[in-house]
Formats: sequence, structure tokens, C-alpha cells
Amino acid sequence: MKGIKLLLALLVLLILLVAAWQNIPPILEKDITFRLNLHWIGWETKPIPLYLMMPIAFAAGFGLMWILDLSSRMRLRRRVRVLEKEVRALRAQTGHESGTSLDSYADEPLEEPHEPPDSDEPLSR
Repeated sequence: MKGIKLLLALLVLLILLVAAWQNIPPILEKDITFRLNLHWIGWETKPIPLYLMMPIAFAAGFGLMWILDLSSRMRLRRRVRVLEKEVRALRAQTGHESGTSLDSYADEPLEEPHEPPDSDEPLSR
């Protein structure tokens, strides 16, 4: 089954590579110009090849999303600092040292495990 999936994936990849190879000349031949025509101002760029605009658009989108994500990352980092401060305060209040991990207390179960009663046995109170 894995072999069939691999062959199918390679076939799809081959078809995509052939399609990309056949469409390279139209991309190399096309140019884009940006225009801004308002009543009081007119502006136009020199022709820019399409193959240069694709990575530029990708980089611009990546940069914009990174800037938009920056505020949420800063907010989360601030929240982590507040929670770490609360944990330190609670550890100081309870007498736990900051180096003591709370996972060490998980070695022993809190209750004795018991098996559920059989369906034939009546439940006792």
C-alpha cells in the first residue's frame, strides 16, 4: 500500500513539474506596472517582471503577518511572566522551594485504586 501511495505521489509531482516547465516562458515574458491615477496625482512604476513580483509578494505577506502576530506574542509573553510570578509566590507561601518539581509528588496515587463492582453484585452504601 505504501508503494502505491509513493508511486501516486511521484506521478502527481511529475505532472506538476511538467506543467511548471511548460509555463515558464509566459511568466518570463510578462511584466507588471503599478499605477495610481487620482484627480490630482498620477504615478506609475517601470515594468517589473512577474517572476520578481511573486517572491516580493510572498516576502511582503510574510512580513505583514509577522508584524500582526508580534502583538499577540508580546501579550502571551507578558501573561507567562505574570503566571510565573504567581507560581513563585504560591511556592513561597506553601513552603515549596522553586527547585522542587511538583511532578515528584505524582509518584504516589492519591487514592487506593479499586475495581468496579461486577454487574451481578448489588451496590452497597
